[in-house]
Amino acid sequence: MRRALRTFYDIAGQYASLLLVGSIAAISWHTWRTWRLELTSMAEPQSGAGPVIDEWPAQPHVSILVAAWNETANIEAFIESFLRLSYPHKELVLCAGGNDGTYELARLYASEQIILLEQAAGEGKQRALQRCLPASAGSIIMLTDADCELSDLAFYELLQPLVSGKTLVATGVSEPKMQQRTIPLVQYQWFTDHWWAARMPPTVDGVLGRNCAIERSILTDIGAFDAEVRTGTDYHLSRLLIQAGYSISAIPQSRVLTEYPASPRDYVRMWRRWNKNLLIHGLRFGAWGDVKGVLTAFLVYSFMFLAPFATLFFGPLLMIPAVILYCLALGQRLRRVLTGARLARVETPWRCILILPFLTILDALAVVRAFIDTVRWRTRLQW
Repeated sequence: MRRALRTFYDIAGQYASLLLVGSIAAISWHTWRTWRLELTSMAEPQSGAGPVIDEWPAQPHVSILVAAWNETANIEAFIESFLRLSYPHKELVLCAGGNDGTYELARLYASEQIILLEQAAGEGKQRALQRCLPASAGSIIMLTDADCELSDLAFYELLQPLVSGKTLVATGVSEPKMQQRTIPLVQYQWFTDHWWAARMPPTVDGVLGRNCAIERSILTDIGAFDAEVRTGTDYHLSRLLIQAGYSISAIPQSRVLTEYPASPRDYVRMWRRWNKNLLIHGLRFGAWGDVKGVLTAFLVYSFMFLAPFATLFFGPLLMIPAVILYCLALGQRLRRVLTGARLARVETPWRCILILPFLTILDALAVVRAFIDTVRWRTRLQW
């Protein structure tokens, strides 16, 4: 048996270069072919001039709930965007705090339309929203973040399905603020989001916490913010909605401007947290598809990282499957960026494409670190 294995290893070694070159060529052809097919089958969701609210059967009172902690850099722009909304029956319930003066800045805007609560240290997003809900009066609740900027078009597109009675829960998407759109890392996220938005089915299994609207009675029914949730508030809410049997309508033409992570460190931190939330709450709610997806990615990416060290014991041939897996991941991201850029009507983003090999490693690192964060009790419940 050992002699047979040695013979196989020797033969494989002779053809290793051919196997690697052939695999990369096949991956390149598959990436190009799939990209061309996507360009013909995908279309960017068009919103046109947006809904005409005078044609709505009613204009319900809408409450926007926001938890803002250490958001001095964004809070004024966010509040100003709320005030610019033309919808007359709206209010903002803002739970603001931090050691950077966020609450003091927000207090300058307190009015009948802007209800201000002070967020205490350690309170967290979940408990802040828990306090916001009873302070609000709207029959429709919109959730967003303090680093976002609202617009009439995104606001009306999101609300229309609820007002018309087509759904009880709606979720939109997001895109980066204008001043961030030349940053390659932000472009990568932006184009990937466009790619996902173009593939969204009519109903989805989760809400985007920075752009979603829900009938107030639904939040009361599921006890949306009652549980102690230190991380993954949005995902926890999504699982409660699905568990209770509510359908979540996707509104990809509702795009809220938001602040995207612009540094590798912030990007990895965000995805570490998001992937960790899938594991923690996915296990709790039995969302086995989400759990399986993260665990599969963890195994694949762990192998990619460990393969160079394992060659010291098992020989250089072990690098072939690792390189193939890496090229598959890289090709997938290249396809998403090219398609997303076309959908966003942006010229070929060469700077973004050039750093894709590095960004692929960042994505892999975020998944591996998320798994480690989940199994370590000290980091398991950190935001």
